This record gives sequence, C-alpha cells and structure tokens, in this order.
Amino acid sequence: AKKNETSVQSQPHSTSSRHPNDGQKVSTDGDAENQNKSENEDENASTEFTSMWDQLQSPPNILTLARMASTPLLATWIMNDQHGLALAGCLLAGASDFLDGYLARNYNMSTVLGTYLDPLADKLVINVLAVSLWQAGTLPSALVGLWFVKDVSLVAMTGVYLQRTTGSYNFIRNSTLSQPLKVQPTTLGKLNTALQFATLGVAIIEPALSDGPWMLTLGDGTSYSALGTLCWVTGGTTLGSALSYVGFSGFSSRDQPERA
Repeated sequence: AKKNETSVQSQPHSTSSRHPNDGQKVSTDGDAENQNKSENEDENASTEFTSMWDQLQSPPNILTLARMASTPLLATWIMNDQHGLALAGCLLAGASDFLDGYLARNYNMSTVLGTYLDPLADKLVINVLAVSLWQAGTLPSALVGLWFVKDVSLVAMTGVYLQRTTGSYNFIRNSTLSQPLKVQPTTLGKLNTALQFATLGVAIIEPALSDGPWMLTLGDGTSYSALGTLCWVTGGTTLGSALSYVGFSGFSSRDQPERA
C-alpha cells in the first residue's frame, strides 16, 4: 500500500516540473516567429524597391520619362513662335511614343509601371501643348477643354479602380505586386492619341505657312481647313475613346493577354 501511495504522489511532482521548460520553449518560438516576420517584411520591401527601380530603367520607360521631361521645352517653343523647333519636338514625341511601345511588345521589355507611365506621358504632352496652342489662338477652346476633361476623368477613374481593387491609389506600389493591374488602351483610345498628335502637328506648323492654312478641296470644289477638319474628327474620337473606357475596360491583371 505504501509503494502505491508513493507512486501516486510522485506523478504530480513530475508533471509540474515540466511547466517552466515548456513556457520557456513557447516564448522562444514566439520570438523566433516575430524575428522571421520582421526579416520577411524587410526582404519584401527591398524586393519591391528593386522591382520598381528595374522597371524605371527599362528602355521604353526611359523614353517615356524623356518625353515627359521635354514637355516644358516644347511649350516654350510654341509660345515663342519657334514653329520649326516645336514641330520637330512634337514629331519626336510622337515617334518616341511609337518606339517605346514597339520595344515593349517585340523585345520583351513590357513592364506594369510602363502601362501607367506611357498614357500619363501622352496626356501631359498633349494637354500642355494644346493649352499653349489655345493661348496662341490656334486651337479652339471647346476642343482643348474636351481633351482636358476626358484625360482628367480617365486619371480619376484609374485612381478609383486602383483603390477599389488593391486598396491604394499608388500605381507605383501596384506595379510591384505579384498580380498587379495593367492599363491597356483600347483600339479607339490608340487612334485618338494618334489623331491628337496629328492635330497638334498641323496646329503648330500652320501659322508659319506663307500661303495660309492648309485646305482640303473636295471634288465639287468645296474647300475645308485641314486643321478645322482634324479638330472635328479628333473631337469625335475623343468622345468615343472616353466611352470605350466606361466600366474600367482598360484594366487587366498581369497574367491576362494584351490587346492587339
């Protein structure tokens, strides 16, 4: 009987002796988990910064940033009636827009950041030059206002969609996510941008023509101003392109195929 009593009494003593060590182990595991979490956050932040920097250094994005940086110079040439330089700069801006897209599509240089920077650069160049030409009395107020309202609305829609989908307005932060949202211009949007650059080019050079404005003559002898015709056509495509983005149709995840 004494032997059994001794055995029973020894069990609680053995069990209680393990508690301090167990508690120490839990505390150690918790510290290790917090340390690993902190290291992972630092690594993710470093990876995001590197990813953004790598995207900025891609040739298409360098062309885009150069186009944005040249905008004040182009506007200055227009305001100072340096039509030749302004036209050459406008043509180069349009050519760089084509070239960065060509490089991105055909040489595997496409980046998510570029899908935001490229249309942003186009909007900056087009609207700044349009306002400069409006002040010079070359472009009509209605067209310049339409371009500006359309582009501001699209930028606002982009911010709303990013906030709704990713929880942040920051498109640079979005470009570093594992499944970011890309901006994909619609076909009508691309056509409208090309016509806008054409309208700017004609508006820049027309005041310097010694024979007056370019005229388009139809078979019945009716003549129309080339610039006036472009303004009407571009105004129509501007409205159409704005409607083509209704419903946020210009966004997709990174793994979806791009539009042709």
